[in-house]
Amino acid sequence: MKKVSIYFGDDSKAAEMDHFNRCYRSDVFVQIDELLFNVVFFDPDRLVEEFHLQYERQGFYDIDPNLVLLKDITTEAIIKTTLALVEKKYFEYLGVFNENLKYALNIPRIEVYKGELPY
Repeated sequence: MKKVSIYFGDDSKAAEMDHFNRCYRSDVFVQIDELLFNVVFFDPDRLVEEFHLQYERQGFYDIDPNLVLLKDITTEAIIKTTLALVEKKYFEYLGVFNENLKYALNIPRIEVYKGELPY
């Protein structure tokens, strides 16, 4: 069994509405057993907008390896998608945010999910 926790930097209704309106969320941390990962969720339309802006400024677009496209940037959708990614073993290929878990857990965050999965 893998122990899974999902954290947001802010879990208030105002923060959720702000992230929904901005069409991305970058303050998501996923702890699987003793490893911590940062995941960035983007709406596909917002990603296209970001691509064009960066491409115009720099002549290229470098995509984050921890970026996940999601139609709706809501707490419910993020939790559901994250659990599906755990099942898919996505995090085995993603770089660890910080191997010093005790240090990394001092980052301000609010737990929005905690459970165990058989994967």
